[in-house]
Parts: sequence; structure tokens; C-alpha cells
Amino acid sequence: MSAWTPPPIPPDLVSATDTPMVGRHHELRILDDVWDAVLSGRRRALFIGGEPGAGKTRLAAEAGVVLEREGAVVLLGRSVAEFGIPYDPFVQALEQLLGGGEPGSLEDVVPDSAVDLTLLTPLVARHRPELEQGKSTESDYRREMFDAFADLVTAVTELRPVVLILEDLHWARAPSLQLLSHLAKATAQTRLLIVATMRTTAPDRSDDLTYAIADMYRLDGVQRIDLGGLDVADIADYVTNELGASPTEAQSSAAVLRDRTGGNPFFLRELLQDLARAGGVQALHSSGFRAPESVRDTLKLRLTAFDPADLEVIQLAAFMGDPFDLATLLMTSGAVSETTLEAIDRAVEAGLVHPESSADDAYSFVHALARQAVIDLVAPSRRGKTHARIAQALEKRGGHTNELVAKLAHHYAVAAPLGFETEAAKYLVQAAETSYRSLAYEEAAAGFARAAQFAVADREKLLLAAARSHVRAGEFAEAREIYQPLANSDRPEVGLSAAIGYEDASWRPGRVGHKAVELLTDALEIYPADESDPIYVQGLASLGRALAFTGANDEAQRIGEQSIALAQRIGDPELLARSLQASLWHVLVPETADTQLERAREVTHIATAARDYVLLGPTAYHRAAIAYLQGRRGEWFAALADLRRTARTTGEKFFEYMVGCIDAAQQYIRGDYAGARSAIDALVAVGGTFGQDDTEGSYGLQVFMIQSATGGLERIRPLISGDESIQSHWAPGLLALYTELGLKQPAAKALKSLMDTSLEPDVQPAQWPAIAAFLVDAAMMLGEQTAARRLFPVLERYRGCNLLAGQFVAVFGSADRYLARLASLLGDESAEELFESALDMDTRMGSLTHQAETLAAYAVFLETQPDRTSQDRAREFREEAIRIANANGQQRILAALNETLELPAGLTLREVDVIRLLAEGLSNKEVGERLHISHNTAANHVRSILTKTGAQNRTRAAIYAAQNNLLQ
Repeated sequence: MSAWTPPPIPPDLVSATDTPMVGRHHELRILDDVWDAVLSGRRRALFIGGEPGAGKTRLAAEAGVVLEREGAVVLLGRSVAEFGIPYDPFVQALEQLLGGGEPGSLEDVVPDSAVDLTLLTPLVARHRPELEQGKSTESDYRREMFDAFADLVTAVTELRPVVLILEDLHWARAPSLQLLSHLAKATAQTRLLIVATMRTTAPDRSDDLTYAIADMYRLDGVQRIDLGGLDVADIADYVTNELGASPTEAQSSAAVLRDRTGGNPFFLRELLQDLARAGGVQALHSSGFRAPESVRDTLKLRLTAFDPADLEVIQLAAFMGDPFDLATLLMTSGAVSETTLEAIDRAVEAGLVHPESSADDAYSFVHALARQAVIDLVAPSRRGKTHARIAQALEKRGGHTNELVAKLAHHYAVAAPLGFETEAAKYLVQAAETSYRSLAYEEAAAGFARAAQFAVADREKLLLAAARSHVRAGEFAEAREIYQPLANSDRPEVGLSAAIGYEDASWRPGRVGHKAVELLTDALEIYPADESDPIYVQGLASLGRALAFTGANDEAQRIGEQSIALAQRIGDPELLARSLQASLWHVLVPETADTQLERAREVTHIATAARDYVLLGPTAYHRAAIAYLQGRRGEWFAALADLRRTARTTGEKFFEYMVGCIDAAQQYIRGDYAGARSAIDALVAVGGTFGQDDTEGSYGLQVFMIQSATGGLERIRPLISGDESIQSHWAPGLLALYTELGLKQPAAKALKSLMDTSLEPDVQPAQWPAIAAFLVDAAMMLGEQTAARRLFPVLERYRGCNLLAGQFVAVFGSADRYLARLASLLGDESAEELFESALDMDTRMGSLTHQAETLAAYAVFLETQPDRTSQDRAREFREEAIRIANANGQQRILAALNETLELPAGLTLREVDVIRLLAEGLSNKEVGERLHISHNTAANHVRSILTKTGAQNRTRAAIYAAQNNLLQ
């Protein structure tokens, strides 16, 4: 293996620095500070924003050239508006890295995971040819490809620091932005500097980019620079450098130029070129010189100097893209070669285009604004014909690379109304298929949908492909919009496939299944009922699951069992696994838990063998739910590990959300309410990516549970009148709020209303455990024995189990605690046995929150018993409940026991432990090690302390602790 020679700095960066750097002193100092951090092994990301022409590229190029001289590997990638391939800026950077040096020189650096990078470029084989042979086992999941990219960059940073410059990020599509976000998160402790430029003005400002940057701002070492106009002093320097004006002349003109151009460097440069032709800066003060109002006016004015033949050539070049090559331009123009070349020469002389330093026959416009100004001069009626001419010329060249196919798809799509529908559909499909193979599902969906506009015969097939791509991208609402009308297709196979797809895009975000039931029922009525047909069997499985989401559990179970039996008869493991998995969404109650656990384990076995995480992930969630219900702590943690692996491997937000719900539940039962609140706040951001499928209802219940435990509901007491309409709110939640605030009269009214409608667990099984818990709490507060008698036998089916609401939206601990409390109210002798069972369950599950609740309720019960033994145990349980509640900050328990936590600012005892260690100067990691808690939990406590005390930083928190005598 030969020694590795880093690739040369991209020529575009060198050429961009041909003119001296003017101004930007503050920004350059920021770059110096950022680079110092990178050299110490801390990744930094710098986003440079501004209007077109603000000098973003010039600043990025300056950074690249200077840092390359200091030994950095500098890589460059650009996003393009019209012709981009999946992950285009990263593919360009990757090919620079792997294409440089001798073949095999990076053999020891390119990791095994780079097999997944063969989806992006064949150049991986230059250094690890054996990986090309392993492509048959490549991943079908985007996150593994992202990990592979981050692994390679990390390995290179161990040799040399790396500067990755990403130009025109405002044109980047969703998959590229997701890769960027992942790269930033995965390289925190590496010598990597990411410099990204972006427009921040309409119409180029990108909402996707705005959200992506907001997500990355949560990371250390991510910052943004917004470039304003150059100031008067900088402009004076610029005038001196460009026109050779005297300092006096430059100074006298700078203010006028600043007023005319807003200090925009590109506008300023173009205006100075006009001044140079007019005789110098003195012309600015001449009555005969009229300065344009904008940079576009400047460029359009310059274009009027071209004769029509030259202008047509320049317009063709503009429509070809940036850069454009002379060979294609010559083929397209139809003019004599010499005439075409002379037109380009004159465009160079006019400062509109310049030769590309990276290719002999390639040219670029001096700025995207220059190219757009040329395009704007072409009448809309002529644009389609121009695109058609370019597409036909490109098609004749042959050798259809991904880049060429993307260009053909764009040009023919614009020209389609002129009779090029067939060609447009052909290349759009090819481009979409490339995107799908590259795991860029959002781009694939857009490509298939656009192709469907032109391919009448294949329209339904292409729309199905678009909808499937939306599902893979986690865009479930968009998928449903396509699937719903297709489900009414005259072709039975299309109708059933679309109905199955609609249901698939409905259960993931937890939508009620009535529409899916309707579509599937209609589709199955006209589809041939062939029990050996996998699509028919899948339709039955989907219908069973959809019915379960409507509460029609008996019908759901009957149809689900039928699909399982048919799948077993066919003998297809994947079909069987999908039928079994669909049945897991049927009602989960204690009687069905063992059967569902057995099925979940069978699906897990099949999915693990096939590396099918779309099967494994939801199944792992169900295993976790069943394990919590049955009190199997080990199984719960094993299922969560599988779910984490699914989320990590696939990168799908749907699975990330599932993991977050269980994480929040686990932190809640451990008594880490700050951590639980942090987790559910993070879930809001994840849920926000689901579009119409919002998660606000789940969030409200999650916040209520935390506020209830910590006494935080008192602050909203002034907002509650007791006269709220039960019909306008979620009645069980309103009852719970009244109960927590001790509002007996409205609670009694709400309890009576709910007791008449909410005692049927199978009607809404996901919510019923929460409803039952809230009903018991209200009955106990009110001493309602009639309600208790009705509740006890209904809740008894959960005896020996835990209560879980939704997808780990709320966990209530042992059902036996609630049964014991009802029994104590009713004078039932089973109360003590039930309390013992509840305490055993809560202890076994490691649930400090529920242990404290059970101990407190048990103590109150024992205090009513006349014997001395009960009184002694009551005192013991009361003290233990108070100890746990003090440590956790469970104000609800302390209030129930008439105890007060006398700590300032609502701090918990655990937070006092943390603040004392902060005063010692310990880091979050050291705090965690000292208290035997995780780094993240320690960080959550620190955030909670800063919020509660109003301290701006750790030092101020330590001062607060000293002032309030917390350091003793």
C-alpha cells in the first residue's frame, strides 16, 4: 500500500480567492477561534448566511485556502437547484477524498462500514475493492449509510484535520440535510470543521434548512454568521484595490457606493466594473453616469450590449446549468462552432462567465445571480423549447450517469407540454429509482409523483411507488393522500395495494382506523378471495389491525386469526411475520398478553434473521408493552434495546419517537422528573416532523403526570373554574385535574358522568388504564363507595399487572395499588394482600415513583387498623415514603402525608446533592459518577436547577446554594 496523499484543494476555492479579501475582520476572528477548537479535537460547524452576493462563498473559500496551508484536508460540495443527485454535496466531497492519492492508499482508513457508501460512489473500490463484492449485503437503511460516512470522516480526521465546505445549502434536499445533521452529531470529538453557506432571503430561504439548523443548534460547537453589507471603510479599501483610486477618491466615493449597493460585495464589484468602463470612480459623480438600482439591473443592462446571436448562445448556456460544458453547448446551439465560441469569449470579457479551473471545456457563470439574470430575459413561451433542445443534445451524448439522468429528467419535464411526455416520464422514473436505491426516499417520492403526471398508462403504478417512498421517509400523511384515491381504482390489485398502504401509513402515527377499515373492506370485496394469494392475506391482516384501532376488537381478532392461519398455510416467513405483527395491535389486556408475547417473540426471530427492522421495531415496542404490563423488567429492557437498535439503524423518526416515549417512562418511574420532562420536550420536536400526525395529545398527558407528581399543577389553579364543559375536553383528564386540585364538587359531577360511559375497557383499551386510574383517584378523594364497588370488578382483570396507557404515554405502576385503595374504602379484607402485591411489583420494576405512592397509601390504610403491629408498620412505611418523596421531589406524596419539603425554589433533595457537587466544581460526568447516575441524568438535574433558581450558569447556581445554606 502506498502512502496516502491528501487530495489537492478544490480549484474553485483557489480561484475564488484571486481577489484580495476585503473586510470581514470579525468573521475571520471567529474562524480563527473555531479552528483552534477543531485542532483540539472538537468538531465545529459554522453556517454562513446572507443575501445573494453577500460574500458567503468568498469567506468560505478564504477559510479553505488558509486552512489547507495549515495542513487541513479541504473538501468541497455544492447543492444545485435543478439537477441535483441524491446527497450531491456529500457525493462530491466523498469523491474528492477517495479519488485523490494512489489506489489503495486509504486501505487502512476506509472502514468496513464503507460498503454502504457504495450506494453513493464506486470510488470506495479504489481503496477497498473487496467491499464492492460485498454490495449484495449492503444496508437498506439510511442511518447505516450515514454512520458509514461519519466513520470515514472520523478516520480521516485522525490523520489530518478536515474542512468540509458545503456551498448553497439552501438548495439542499431533505436527505442531504439529514446526513449533515447526523454527521454533526456523530463527529463531536473529531478534528472536523463544517462550513456551510446559505441564502437567508426569499425566495431561496429554505424552511427545511431552517428546521435542520435549529435542530443542530442544540449541539455543542454549532454557530451561525449572517453577513451584512461591507461598511464604508471596507468599501474604500475595495475601491482602492480594484480601481487604483487614491485614498481620498476612494473615501469620498465609498459612502455613495454603500448607499447605492447596500454594501453587497457582488453588486459592488459589478458596479465598479461599469465605473471602470466609464473612466473610473470619478464617473460616479458625473451627471452622465446612471447607477443601476440593483445587481439584476446591472447584469441586464450589460446583457443588452450583446447582439441577438451571442445572447442566444449565452441563454442556452444559462439553461444548461452551472457549470456548463462547451461540447454540449456546441451540439445544442446549432450555430457554427466558431460563432458559439466567440459568443462565450465575449461573455467572459463582459464578466458574466469564467472558465472552470477544474475542467478544460467547462465554464461557470460568475454568480448564480448572473445566470438568473440571463434566464429572466427569455420569454416563458420559449423556455420549454430551449429545455427540449438541451435535453436532445444531452441524450445524444450517451453514457447516462446519475448526473446526466437528473439533467435529462429536469429538461424533458419542463419541455413535456411540447410533446415530450414520454421522455420526461422515462428519465424521471430513472432518477427516482436512483434516489430510492440511494435511500433518498423524499426525492424518490417527488420523482415518481412527477413522472405519474406524464405516464398515463403507468400512472397508478408510479403513484404507488411514490406513496411507498413517502412511507419509507416517514411522511405518512403525504402517503395517505396518494393512497386514498388509488384505493378506489378500477383495477382490484391496485385498489387493494393502495388500501393496504393507506392502513400502513395510518397505524404508525396511531391514527384511528375507521377510514382504513372502509378502504380495505371495499377493496377486499372486489379483489378475488384467493386464500393462497399473499396480497389477499396481507389485506386481511391490515383490516384486522385497522379494526383494532377502531375498538372493534372481536372482529379484529377474528380476521387477524384468519390471516395468520392462511400465512402459515402458504409457508412464507415474511408474510407470516407481517400477519403476526398486525395482530399485536389487537387489544392488549392481561388475558391476551401471553399469546401476544409468544407471537412477538416469533416475529422477533424472523425479523432478526432477515435484518428487517421495519418488522423488528414495532414488535420490540409490543414486547416492551407486554413486559411492562406483566412486570417483566428484564424483558422490558431487552425489548427497549432492540427498539434502540432499530431507531439507530434505520434513522426513522417513528422509531425514535417510540424509544423516546419509553425513555421518558423509565425516567418517570425512577423519580427523575427533570429527565422525564427533558425527554418529552425532545419528543415534541420529533413529533413535529410527523406533519398532520401531531403528538400534542400525548404530550399533554405526559406533562400532566409529571406536574401531578411534583405539585406543579398548583400554578394553574387560578385558571380552573370548575365549570369547564366536559364535552369540550377529554373528560378523564378534566376529572384528574379536578381531583389533583381537590375540587370536590366539579370532580363529583365529572365522576358521575364518566361512570356511566367509561367502564368498558375493551372499547378504548389503549386509554382505559389511565381512565381507570383517574376514576379511582377521584372515588378515593370523594369517598365514593358506590363508584368504588363498580370500579373494583372491572379493574380486577388487571390484578397482578401494571397499568400502561398508550405507547408508554403514561405509566401508573401496579394495578393492585388501585385495587387495594378501593378495597380499603370498601372495607374489603383483601386490601392488605393487594398492597403487599403492589409493593412487590413496584420494587421489582425499580419504580421509586410508584413505591412511594404504594408505601404512602399502605401507611394511611394501616394507620386505620387497631393493632400495634399495623401501627408500627404504618410508621415504617410512612417514613420510607417520605424519604423517597423527598429525594424525588414528589410533592403529591408529601401533601398526602401532610408533610412539607422545606427546600428553596422547589429543589428536590437529589438536586441539592447535585448543586453541592457543582459548588465543588465537578463536571456533569463527575457529578454522575459521584451520585451513581448517568451523565444525561446529571445534565438534566443541572438544567432543572438552573431553571428553578434562575441562575444563568453553574457558578451562579453555586452562589445561590451558598446564600441559601444548601452547602452544609
